[in-house]
Amino acid sequence: MSYRKRSIYIFKVTAIAVAVCLIPNLTFAFGPPRYHYESLESVIQKTELALIVSVITTEEVVDGHKMVLHLDARRINSIFGSLPNKNVIKCVFIEDKPDDPYMRGKDGKIIGRRMPADIYTSGSGLEFRISAGDKVILFLESDETLPEGHTRLLRIEPIGRQDQIKELIK
Repeated sequence: MSYRKRSIYIFKVTAIAVAVCLIPNLTFAFGPPRYHYESLESVIQKTELALIVSVITTEEVVDGHKMVLHLDARRINSIFGSLPNKNVIKCVFIEDKPDDPYMRGKDGKIIGRRMPADIYTSGSGLEFRISAGDKVILFLESDETLPEGHTRLLRIEPIGRQDQIKELIK
């Protein structure tokens, strides 16, 4: 093999190796936002009341840079904390909204991509995927600043994690 052919071959192999190494990093950097979920143990420390409930209604609202979940649920049982006097619990979960990953010109056309911001949440990732009739565990924190006596919802866990949660609170 001549020196020139060998150099071209080495250049091609190197270019392929660099592309294979960079593509996953670029996909990660310019992919969807990265969610950072607070640990269940940490959320339990802030929780005043953990309830098993049946979801009655959910309403999702986008409010500026926030996603808000309004949830009404029927109390079934308490895991810990003092039981509320009412059977229907009204609560609100608030999470940062992912920004538009595209940079847009004055005419609204896409002109590029930007790195999405990381989102830090006390949620489990289940909050915006539940619907009426689901039985779940709510982790609630009282907060007087929420409208109309709603309670701040810190996290939702599937009903199947009840035993694990009870072990964590011992």
